[in-house]
Amino acid sequence: MRNGTLIILAAAFVGAGGAVERATPAASTAADDVRLLMAQIRQIHPNPFHATPEPVFQAAADDLAARAPSLSRDQLLVELMRFANLLGERDGHSGIFPLDTGNRRVLHLFPLYLYKFSDGLFVVSAPGNKALVGSKVLAIEGIGVGELERQVRPLVPRDNEHTRTDRFMSFMLSAELLHGLGLRAGTGASSFTSRLQAGRRETSFSHP
Repeated sequence: MRNGTLIILAAAFVGAGGAVERATPAASTAADDVRLLMAQIRQIHPNPFHATPEPVFQAAADDLAARAPSLSRDQLLVELMRFANLLGERDGHSGIFPLDTGNRRVLHLFPLYLYKFSDGLFVVSAPGNKALVGSKVLAIEGIGVGELERQVRPLVPRDNEHTRTDRFMSFMLSAELLHGLGLRAGTGASSFTSRLQAGRRETSFSHP
């Protein structure tokens, strides 16, 4: 089921740009894609309502289908991620992931690898910008990393909260997700504020 659900989640939303084209009719709308996603969850998941009661899950699907036509591609992507997380814990492989190579639409991640230590979020690798390695990330676009984590955690599929802690960094570094959350104006270059031993540093990145 878990691998199958990943495929369906990628295939069920043309409006968010992540569909497998042959799996969805060309004339489908964003609302159709939400309904298809709900139908496929019912069909494929062995116990889809173990965490969220069926009436609540269906009401969320109906609400998102009603709102979908008014959402931008990135907003719809965020809302589909949020909706998929109604599957609850112990479903860490069921969801929509920024790095899923099965998505037709490529989501862009800024060129940093981060890790959350007990004393903060640090750069552990920075291709093309090695001077940043070891620095503590303080903000993206002026928004503190604590607030960024709070906003993206509900989008991260998980087996438990430890899973979210391991994964939230890739969601936080996705230009499309930050845009869909309303945390930045677009998906171009972004400003990162970090602290080295010598002091604060402002760095701008563009996604690949």
